[in-house]
This record gives sequence, C-alpha cells and structure tokens, in this order.
Amino acid sequence: MNLIISTCGTSVLTNLADESTRKLVNQYANEHDLSTIPSEHQQALKDLIQKAKEKLLQSDIKTAKRASAELNGILSISKDQTPLDQKDVYVLIHTDTQLGTDAAKLIQAKLESYGVIPQLEPAESLTTRSRQSFDKGLRHLVDWAARTLPGYRANKYHIIFNLVGGFKSVQGFMQTLGMFYADEIVYIFESGSELLRIPRLPVDLNSAAQEIMRAHARLFRRLAVLGPQPDEENLHNIPESMLERVDDLVDLSPWGKLIWEAFRPELYSQRLLDSPSDRIRFETSFEKDVRNLPKDRYAILNERIDDLMMCLENQVRLDRLDIKPLKNKDAFWPSTHEADAWADADCRRIFFHYESGVAELDRLIPALH
Repeated sequence: MNLIISTCGTSVLTNLADESTRKLVNQYANEHDLSTIPSEHQQALKDLIQKAKEKLLQSDIKTAKRASAELNGILSISKDQTPLDQKDVYVLIHTDTQLGTDAAKLIQAKLESYGVIPQLEPAESLTTRSRQSFDKGLRHLVDWAARTLPGYRANKYHIIFNLVGGFKSVQGFMQTLGMFYADEIVYIFESGSELLRIPRLPVDLNSAAQEIMRAHARLFRRLAVLGPQPDEENLHNIPESMLERVDDLVDLSPWGKLIWEAFRPELYSQRLLDSPSDRIRFETSFEKDVRNLPKDRYAILNERIDDLMMCLENQVRLDRLDIKPLKNKDAFWPSTHEADAWADADCRRIFFHYESGVAELDRLIPALH
C-alpha cells in the first residue's frame, strides 16, 4: 500500500492557457477571492477552468500527463496503469488560494475517473505574497505531516512524496520534509517520462541540536503549542535558522518547527518534562504517581499537559482532555477537577485543583467507572 502525496501548482491551467490568460493565472495566483478582480479577468479565468476540466476529463493518459505535471508524476508511479490501485491513498497538497484550489480540484476529478478518491489538503497561507505568510504555510505543512504521516507508517504504508508538480518555492521545503517523513521522493527527468526516485536517507539530528532543544524545551513547547511568544528568554545559543522574530515576538521558523517535531517524540517519551507553563504545577503526589511509566505513556502525558496549557493560556477547549468537575470532591481532596490522560484499557485521569489561577496537578489515577 502506498500513500502518495503530491504537491500541486497551477500547471493544469497554464498548460492549457493562451499567453494572455496564462499571464492572468500568474497575476492572480496569490488571490483568495477572485470576485474583486476586473469582471473581464474573472470571466477569462472561469472560461479557462471550464476548458481545462472538459479537456482533462476527456483526455487519454498521454494527454493528461502533458496537461498536468502532478498527473505526470502520479501516472508515472503507476506505470501508466489505470484504474489506479484503490488500496493506495492519494493526497493533493495545494495552496488555499482560489486558483490553487481550482487546479487541485481538476486533478482530483481526473483521479476520480481512474477509480480513486484523493484527499485535498489545503496549505493555509502558503502564498508568496509575503515571507511571513509563506513561513506560516510551511509551518502548517510540518504540523500536518507530524500529525498525519506517522499513523500511515505505523500501518505499513509506503510514503511517496511526488514533487513533479507544485511551486518551486514549496518543492524545496517539501524535499527537506520528505527526508524526515517519506520513504522516497519522486521527480521526473527532463525527458518528461522517466522517474527519478530518491530513497529515504537516515536523518540524524546531531547531539548539539538535541541539547539545544532539551535546554530550551519549555520555550520550544510553548512556541509549538501556543504560537509566538514574547522575546524575553536568553536565546543567544539557539541558531537563528530555528527562530524568527517579528517585532517583540519570537516564533519557530519552518525549519525550527520541522526539527522540533522530529525530535519531540523522543524527548517526550523519556520522562515527565518540567511544566511548560506558569499556570501548571506538579504536586509531589502527582510526580510520585508518574514514576516509572512506560515510554509511550510519558509521551502521551506530556502531550496532555501541552493540551492543558493551551486550554489555560489560549482559552481553547479540547475534547480529548474532557475536563470536568469531580462529582465526589470530598473523596479526592484537594482535587476538584479531572481530565483524560489516556483512554484505552488502562485508562488514567489527571486529578487537579485550581489555586490562584494555577492548575495544581495532584494525582494520576485509574479512571473511575
């Protein structure tokens, strides 16, 4: 089984456009709403999209590959065999601009004619209009990859990054992302038909990078979970490539986000990490309860504490925490509330109470039924 992730650009539109309409595609590539552009430009682009849809759906394999770089890669992976294997999963990563979405939907429709139902994954803010917006879009891709791809690997999928299509500015970052998450990265030789396959290479984060993230784990956790933070901590020994500053705030750069997400599972599985928030404290009884947990439980517990931090500091309610008041507070004094730690056969819940706006974590005990 394969998971084939394809970066999408607008080649399916530009390859079928005349020179004047191609200029319009490039001119409005970063627009999220085309209703504000001149009406004659709107009509020209609507006509192009309709023309591309009709031609693409009627095209044979050879013509489809010429019309779309993305389809060229996907069909080359399948050795031009259709219908495509329904056991494989197809994901189309595209910008959330109007034309980027329209182009991805055209490719989706053509793939559906080959017997599969591709997933569309819009990369929010991934436009070249500003560096800040572009970096935000890259961080979204890292979040998506870290949240999604380990599950496919655990289920024995072979993960392929198809980088034949898409914008060059995105392809470079996706190649680096693929070094961490893909089993192979696929390009097409200039001849237009032969696949270039780059196998997965082992990525070893050097000890210096790991020590930096360990030493500043609290900051990295807060940036990854809460977003930009005041630039107050002594950051002189963190490489500039891992952070970016805007006014008085500091945030993880796309590269910093990628490296942190690659290292986080190992770090989180080692022990109960120090509290990432001034609004969360661990009582001695809680620290005693969590001694000698298995690695996978430490990883989940640290993630739940991140979730609690988000609830307390960003006022975000997360269903997976399932925070609620205790029904029998006297029996579990001083605890007044409980939250899920994990909910499998060995269910555990976190018991805690509030003191001056701080969540004091009292116990980690089996869930009450």
